Amino acid sequence: MIRHLLLLRHAEAGPYAQTEEGDRARALTARGIQQATQTGAILNALSSHHALDWSDHRARIICSPSTRTRQTAEISLQHSAIHHPPITFIDSLYSATDQHLLDTIQTVDEPISTLMLIGHNPAISSLVHTLCGSTLPDSASEILMAGYPPSSLSLFSTQETWYALRPSLMSFLSAHSA
Repeated sequence: MIRHLLLLRHAEAGPYAQTEEGDRARALTARGIQQATQTGAILNALSSHHALDWSDHRARIICSPSTRTRQTAEISLQHSAIHHPPITFIDSLYSATDQHLLDTIQTVDEPISTLMLIGHNPAISSLVHTLCGSTLPDSASEILMAGYPPSSLSLFSTQETWYALRPSLMSFLSAHSA
């Protein structure tokens, strides 16, 4: 079975402000809302081109619980034609490392063939770089050189189980930035 992994950085959020809620409460800016909307269109194109299975029993979305990642997920899905699979919010993704993201991916149930992880930099861009390996494809290189801007999305595939997943077993398919 071919499995697809989508790694999405949240869309543009407002600046950090000293509030009771702190950094986790930062909401998307107007530009961020526009980026998340464009990400919905990108999800449509990728889903069609790569035959991604978004049915409940075959797809999952794993998301940091911050306001900006939740909004990115909600808006992107609202502006896509894909079925909205279950979203799992995992607190540890908020300040995760790339290794923690990979460890989290490796815990996903085996029937899942489409997995989207929505998180934060620097972990997301670091994981994309790790999964691409030493020879970065041009589209990944451009986005990574730009710092993996808000609302960047990369797609990988593998024939391995999630549990056995290693960077050397992933194939880079595409990268986009809204």
